[in-house]
Amino acid sequence: MPRFYSWYMGRNNKHLKIRAIITFLLFLLSTTLVYSQCVDLSDKKSINLLLVHSFDNGLPDYPRFNKLLEEHLSGAKLPVRTTIFYLDCDAYDKEDEEARIYSCLDTISAKPDIILVCDDQATYSLLACGHPLLKKVPIVFSGVNFPNWDLLKQYPNVTGIWDNPNYRENIQMIEELMGIKRIRFFYDKTYNGKRVIERLAEQYENEDQELCRSLNHFLQYKDSIKNELQVTNGYLKGSDYNERPAKTSLHFINMRDDLGQNLLWNISGTFKYSVFLLTKYDYTIVQVGRFATVPTFSAVNKGFMCNRDILGGYFTTMEEQIAETSDYIIRLTNGQDVSQLPIKESLKKCVVDWLVLNRWDIPVSKVPKHIEILNMPFYVKYQTEVILCFSLLFVFIIIIIGCLIFLYRREAKRKHKAQLDLWEEKEFLSLALGGGNIFGWRYNRERNEFTIEKEFFDSIGLPYRKISWEEMTQMTHPDDLNQSESIFLNVLNQVEKRSDLRTRINFYGTGYIWYEFRFLNVSGILEDGSSVIGLLMNIQEYKSKEEELTTAKDLALKAELKQSFLANMSHEIRTPLNAIVGFSNILVNDDELPDDEKLEYIHIINSNCELLLKLINDILEISRIESGNMSFEFRPCSLNSLVEDVYKSCLLQVPAAVEFIECTLSEDMIIETDVMRLRQVLMNFVSNAFKFTVSGHVAIGVEHNDVRKEVCFYVEDTGEGIPEAEQKMIFDRFYKINEFTQGTGLGLSICQVIATKLKGRITLSSEMNKGSRFNIVLSYADQAGADHLHPDNALTVAEKVSSVNSNLPIVLIAEDSVNNYMVLNNILKKFCTVVWAINGKDALDIVNKQKVDVVLMDIKMYEMDGLTALRKIRKKNKKLPVVIQTAYAFDENRKQAEEAGANGFIAKPIRVEELMGVIGKYIGN
Repeated sequence: MPRFYSWYMGRNNKHLKIRAIITFLLFLLSTTLVYSQCVDLSDKKSINLLLVHSFDNGLPDYPRFNKLLEEHLSGAKLPVRTTIFYLDCDAYDKEDEEARIYSCLDTISAKPDIILVCDDQATYSLLACGHPLLKKVPIVFSGVNFPNWDLLKQYPNVTGIWDNPNYRENIQMIEELMGIKRIRFFYDKTYNGKRVIERLAEQYENEDQELCRSLNHFLQYKDSIKNELQVTNGYLKGSDYNERPAKTSLHFINMRDDLGQNLLWNISGTFKYSVFLLTKYDYTIVQVGRFATVPTFSAVNKGFMCNRDILGGYFTTMEEQIAETSDYIIRLTNGQDVSQLPIKESLKKCVVDWLVLNRWDIPVSKVPKHIEILNMPFYVKYQTEVILCFSLLFVFIIIIIGCLIFLYRREAKRKHKAQLDLWEEKEFLSLALGGGNIFGWRYNRERNEFTIEKEFFDSIGLPYRKISWEEMTQMTHPDDLNQSESIFLNVLNQVEKRSDLRTRINFYGTGYIWYEFRFLNVSGILEDGSSVIGLLMNIQEYKSKEEELTTAKDLALKAELKQSFLANMSHEIRTPLNAIVGFSNILVNDDELPDDEKLEYIHIINSNCELLLKLINDILEISRIESGNMSFEFRPCSLNSLVEDVYKSCLLQVPAAVEFIECTLSEDMIIETDVMRLRQVLMNFVSNAFKFTVSGHVAIGVEHNDVRKEVCFYVEDTGEGIPEAEQKMIFDRFYKINEFTQGTGLGLSICQVIATKLKGRITLSSEMNKGSRFNIVLSYADQAGADHLHPDNALTVAEKVSSVNSNLPIVLIAEDSVNNYMVLNNILKKFCTVVWAINGKDALDIVNKQKVDVVLMDIKMYEMDGLTALRKIRKKNKKLPVVIQTAYAFDENRKQAEEAGANGFIAKPIRVEELMGVIGKYIGN
């Protein structure tokens, strides 16, 4: 039973932990999303938008318009502060409207960044008021039906979307939806009223010339508002009958006659086969749809779906108007100029209102497919789908009920056998644990003793017994005792609920074997008074395999380090060899070289020979270290003499802007040590200090500590310093802080070995951009030295172009070594125009900016290596010849170059014949 309880409690706790983790992750995700949204909005500058409406704020269209506009701008994450001004043009004449809008622009608290003006009246009044601000602020108009083009030309900072009423399309839509009808227009002699007649005449110019002439005559000769069309052309007035008309006819109603009897007569219901078509928005006819006894259509979107009982029409919907207008505002906010946003006509479509369709008992099936039905309830629009979903839901509920009944009955059967399962559980667990070499145990705090299953003692060949706390601590391996006691006492004292540990125990002389203990605090739960219960498992075989894997891993790591070392040596040896061979060939083959150039080339050859010699010496040193054959010769050494010797030997290496300082003891001392090895360490330290000190000083000296009986040799500098994270790794073999510097990464490792052989130690103190100090501390019988290996000073040359000859092919050399570049330049300069890039990044910039015929690309360069640069070049230029020239000469390097897109591969040192042969393929002879 204790085992079963432990297993059950473990499962519950595990599920609780999983729930807690999932809850925390969901909370973290939601917090991150909210924070990112806040950051996005806070990063953007708030935009002041002035929104000008033509009518008063009681127009039902405006709340919907304002809400849609806010949603579109918020969706684009624009922090917009909107100020709304209602012009109320129906209550004022032209001069008063202009004065009101002028006053608004003068008194507005936040000067607008963009002005959005809606409809014809507000657009005209705004532009006609002549306020100085209008020339400075971008203006967007929307919903304008009859733009005043002459006025718009005066404002280059104005753009917008205009809705060109198409009466002809509306008439066709009415015919398709309602059949042959008498279509009744409302007209007046206002500016917009004349534009309606003019637009209608234009649209019927080719189809009904008689109608077109009558409309034009009305526009040209009639000045009064009353009954002009009736007098001008009887066809336009027509004869209305209660009989169905044979064809569609147009009838015009004077909406502003003296008594209004014309309007009342037409909406009275006398004319059965008629419909109304609203040509523009006007407060005198806005309620016609609600009182008329026949359907009302509209050529503009004002009043549609706003409880005006307008059935529909062919026009720009408010959603489309807002979408196109918001797009212009967003583009202006994002920096586009008004001149880039032309005035354009908005998109239109045929739409009807489902609620008004129901009022006139027009079935949805009679609505043509191209006419979109708006305001339709979801359950009506998707009636088939809704019925199907409810049917599926009903079936699903039936299935769920059936499943619940099945589960209930099954659970009843399971409960029936629950008692049998509980007492059988112990037997099953005992069999499982016995077969798996796992044994149960418990600890009783009152008796201070451990009780382990009898089967455990049988497995190790000992008689069963209980083990006291003192016996258990004595049998535990001394190296594991403190940790084991600490973990167990944490659980015993309920600091932790459960835990596990791995330790070595020698049970009564059977030898130390690895065991794993897993245990749980059960204080006050079990009747036998046990405080801790758990499992004991022999993991000796697992530990043995773990040690074997660790050994194999170490061997693999050593093999990998050796492989890395060989690759690095190939590069480091070939690089100076390339300069030596290259300049030697130049000296041999070119008899016309000036003497100063010959001396320079000889100096370069000597420098690279010294570098190569140093590399070989480092390799030999590490070889001696590996084989244990490094010899040491101890003899008396004068401390001051050693410092002076190193100081004088390094004088010729001192950089131009650096002061070299020598610090010796006031009273010289002599100790027994290996002078040659100690000098080797100090020379290494000084050499590295020179590399990384551009200005300031480098000091070498010795100090004496009489109390500790130690001497300390030191080298300090005012160079760039060493990062704290790197200070513990720089003494590792093959480690280099900068992979692009020459060297094997063995110098400091060799120094560390020498210091150890001299029974001393190396210490380091360094601070970034302030300098470093290396110390080697020895007793009176030893001496110490330390140094830090850094890369060579980075070349400050980013690009070098030889004398340009536009008639010669252009060859780009990407090479971080000045010497190697000079070799290639001297070979090619007679035949080509040579351009130099010191790394892959500069090479990429040159290829993008000027024409290049061939690229010679080194692989190992700082900031951007050659293969990375080649891959970036190939993304834009597939045909440019690129030849890899490198000291990495293994087959794997050739394969990497081919995969990156190289056209050729030359290994250093470079031979003139091979180079010219490869170049000749791409630039001819």
